[in-house]
Amino acid sequence: NERAILDVISKQENKIKTIGFAHAVHSTGLLYMRRRKEGYFNSPKPDIIAVTGQDALKWCVNWANIPAQQIEVIGSPRFTTPVPVKSTELERSDCLNVLILSALKFELPMLVNFLEEDRSLFDNCNLWIRKYPFYWIHEQNMAISEIHRYVKNIKTETSPLYHQIDWSDVVIFSSTSAGIEAMLRGRYTINIGLHDLFQTDPLINKGDLSKVIRCSTPEDLRRILNSVRNISKEKLSNIVDNQIDYATGIYSPIDMNKLKEIILI
Repeated sequence: NERAILDVISKQENKIKTIGFAHAVHSTGLLYMRRRKEGYFNSPKPDIIAVTGQDALKWCVNWANIPAQQIEVIGSPRFTTPVPVKSTELERSDCLNVLILSALKFELPMLVNFLEEDRSLFDNCNLWIRKYPFYWIHEQNMAISEIHRYVKNIKTETSPLYHQIDWSDVVIFSSTSAGIEAMLRGRYTINIGLHDLFQTDPLINKGDLSKVIRCSTPEDLRRILNSVRNISKEKLSNIVDNQIDYATGIYSPIDMNKLKEIILI
């Protein structure tokens, strides 16, 4: 792991420069990233920390207490550009294509709680649930079987992320960084608070949150979904543009010149 690599390098006679690449969407659950005084448990300390955007840099400085002079913005391969929504206003008013991006173990079970409070929450919606593929498969499948009790039009088959985003009218996510890509892709994206014991918010301290659509209750989610059905093309475009602006602060285009510069320092 990173600590073992840094430990081996520190014992070499010749100085070897180390560069760490920081995931842009650290949630508030990742307290280990916060720098503390020497003698306390700390995150790895390479010579340079490469980050994916200006607001990712601000998070590392203001929240994680990493010295600004140690950080360089190089952009991200996950930066993408908008793709037009395929549906018409009439089609959206009749039925919404909603992509749900799952990540942590408790998110889909928490969504079941939303549906138990409001059983018609996803009426006139086609759902596509993208399961987190590496862990918690059983828990996610159990939650999906519960969601099926209230929603009949559900897809769960695997597919490339951008194919799923491009299919959708609306994307719902809680903690996954794929939600940032959905914003960049030009979709109306809702950040929903599906938190369990600990809040795992990936957006706090990473830009102007007024540009992001957020909700925490079934009532909020119903209101937002209804607003999308009846939204004008101009207003939808303004919301999407604001979200793209927010997301670009986290995932910016790759800066090859900066990348070459820090490698050659």
